[in-house]
Amino acid sequence: MKLHQQTRKAIAKQQPALMSAIGKFNNYCAHLEELYNPTYAIPLPTPLPTKLAELRNDQTLLEDVWITRSPEGETPLWLGDRDVRSGIRGLLKLDRCHEERRRLGMEAAA
Repeated sequence: MKLHQQTRKAIAKQQPALMSAIGKFNNYCAHLEELYNPTYAIPLPTPLPTKLAELRNDQTLLEDVWITRSPEGETPLWLGDRDVRSGIRGLLKLDRCHEERRRLGMEAAA
């Protein structure tokens, strides 16, 4: 429980810097949308929510942001195939669940 409180306190301290970074990222997203050409065949990053509670549950944080032009017809599967991206997100979530399970086991043992 103490670690959780320390983490919350550290997040509260870093909130102004975090909000500034989110604002910059959202400005970049808007700029990329203006420059976007559909022939690039790449998904655009989506702006992040500015409320920390919503940010915690935002699935777009697990996505790769790829802003370079792809060669004609050579979009990588992880970028062009929605099922591959969904599978990658699922594996990342599974890894986080295993980490949490280990952490809870250590906490229960203590």
